[in-house]
Amino acid sequence: MSLKIGVITSTTRPIRVGPKIATWFMDQVKNTPDMQFDLIDLAEVNLPFMDEPKSASSGEYIHEHTKKWSEKIASYDGFVWITAEYNHGPP
Repeated sequence: MSLKIGVITSTTRPIRVGPKIATWFMDQVKNTPDMQFDLIDLAEVNLPFMDEPKSASSGEYIHEHTKKWSEKIASYDGFVWITAEYNHGPP
């Protein structure tokens, strides 16, 4: 059984460093047996913040973009988050 892992670049600022780190990470894991890694860049995902009337924990969505995002995320077995620093430290 192969595990499917989403590698999420969480920063969306124009001068962000996250994509460079994500590319490096993807290069490190490209030959990992029995694991598939997919890069997901939040800057490229059409997912507006806080536009659903109910909490995400309900799983009840009205917008098509949120439904697509939910289906995509549900297909993964795990995640690696590439996050930004906050005040020169981890978030």
